Amino acid sequence: IVEIENPMSANWSVLRNSLLPGVLELLASNKNQEYPQQIFEVGDVVLLDPANKDTGVSDRRRLAVALTGPQVGYEDISALLAAFLRGLGHQASFKKTSHLSFIPGRAAQVILQGKPAGVLGEIHPRVLNNWGLEKPVAGFELDLESLRE
Repeated sequence: IVEIENPMSANWSVLRNSLLPGVLELLASNKNQEYPQQIFEVGDVVLLDPANKDTGVSDRRRLAVALTGPQVGYEDISALLAAFLRGLGHQASFKKTSHLSFIPGRAAQVILQGKPAGVLGEIHPRVLNNWGLEKPVAGFELDLESLRE
């Protein structure tokens, strides 16, 4: 993660490198609402970037989507992402991957035009427990700038 050298507040000492934690936090605060739930966030993340000689970081615009409900799974989130991309005239391929936020064997890297553009899968039960979430959650995070490249 990117740390701020002289933060104005301890609450704002690092910059986010992923949108998924914020989406999970929102689901956790809405546990008392009716299921299924579908939410999204579009926002910027900051990543370490040695190619940027001035700051050593770069900003990327991303989309995070999460689905939760009694029967939510990998197939639901991958179908939603495929439909979203198809609507924009893009087609993705998916490559099996491991990611600490997702259940092993239930996560994939999103590939657009031969390059990694995101990740999707079923959120790991340990992560769900950390957020106090009782229903399964599937989600993805997609680098929107990769759609223009």
